[in-house]
Amino acid sequence: MLNNQTKEWYNKEEILNTYPIKDTTYKKRIKDIPSNKTRMVKSPRGKDTREIHHSVLDQLFQKRRKLSTTEMTKLEHTIKWVNNHSWDYFCNIKPVYSSIKDNVIYMKTLYEKLSSIKRNITLFYSVEKNINNKYFHSHFLIDCATDMLSLREIKDILSNIVGANSKGNIITYVKKYNKMFGKRGADYSSKIKGHHYKILYPGK
Repeated sequence: MLNNQTKEWYNKEEILNTYPIKDTTYKKRIKDIPSNKTRMVKSPRGKDTREIHHSVLDQLFQKRRKLSTTEMTKLEHTIKWVNNHSWDYFCNIKPVYSSIKDNVIYMKTLYEKLSSIKRNITLFYSVEKNINNKYFHSHFLIDCATDMLSLREIKDILSNIVGANSKGNIITYVKKYNKMFGKRGADYSSKIKGHHYKILYPGK
């Protein structure tokens, strides 16, 4: 749900800026909104503006589904799926002196350990080169809503895998996926720059 509860009603522009959907998807999903959850607001210029109550926004615009075969095999389709998926955690790791291979192992280990605690985990990660040296770090997103993991569980497992944070060295970052990240959260994690990326999910 939108974290900004200073408002009850949201217009189309605000919804498209918050949820990773296109205009055509928006139009399809508003067809069956209960009449008491939508309203038309008079506009001084042009057409009246539709607004939708915040209580039904997640139900309408936050979706989870598995990847298709095409989405798994073509990068542009994979990234589109990532940007339109619903995520619960927004994370990254920056281990000391780590190669692409090291990062891949860290992500696989993390997924295995998370899956041993809770089932139905989906994890997308991308490996990116550090700006100031020749080593690599990873951005990743976790979907676990059907079998929720806690923030503390993820942080503890990451600390055991890549090391704990200290005052002068932040190795891991884990945050609940704030819907106000909108497209920016998924876009940021899926910015592929020629290095490794992968989606890990049950059965794969």
